[in-house]
Amino acid sequence: MTYLVVIIAIATLLRLLFLETIPWGFNCDEAANGYEAYSILETMRDRYGKFMPLFLRVLGNDYRESLYLFITVPFIKIFGLNEFGTRFPAALCGILTVVAVYYFVKECFNNRVVLISALLLAINPWHIQFNRIAFRVNLLPLLLVLGLLFFAKSFKNPKYLPLTGLMFGLSLWTYSSARAFISLFVLGLTIIFYKHLWRNRAQTLIAFIL
Repeated sequence: MTYLVVIIAIATLLRLLFLETIPWGFNCDEAANGYEAYSILETMRDRYGKFMPLFLRVLGNDYRESLYLFITVPFIKIFGLNEFGTRFPAALCGILTVVAVYYFVKECFNNRVVLISALLLAINPWHIQFNRIAFRVNLLPLLLVLGLLFFAKSFKNPKYLPLTGLMFGLSLWTYSSARAFISLFVLGLTIIFYKHLWRNRAQTLIAFIL
């Protein structure tokens, strides 16, 4: 547990230190996400006046998933409409993904592999870079790993299957490509582990409904 705390501390420092200024400049998509969250916070409507939208209208007729937006709202309330408040949810998703990877790998491998896996993600430059930018895609890896964690746990306790379905279901609302990727991924899991799913078909049905 001590090693996990150290890894989380490293992940936190690499994602939160100077978050408001690094990377330099505020991407237009980041600014739009922050303003949309602020608009929901103040009026419960997006900038086009739509009440609690499931999809955000951007750039004319382009629409984006709104789950990340709603997660951003409380942090805009806490930190204000600024770079740090807008980017914080992305950084938090990254930190929580490191924790989720730790517990997922722990279900499958020994402690050494667990620590190495979590540490490698904590210091991964690609992961850090995206976690410091307020892009909605940051939510996808977290929900995917949580889905895998609960699926791994379901072999010991089938009651985790509905949580698996919930995580994979929520991931469809994170990024456009997730609809294809997650659907194919779940199909693959279903084919490979069909015996486990059929044996626990009541929980599996709830998972697919979610």
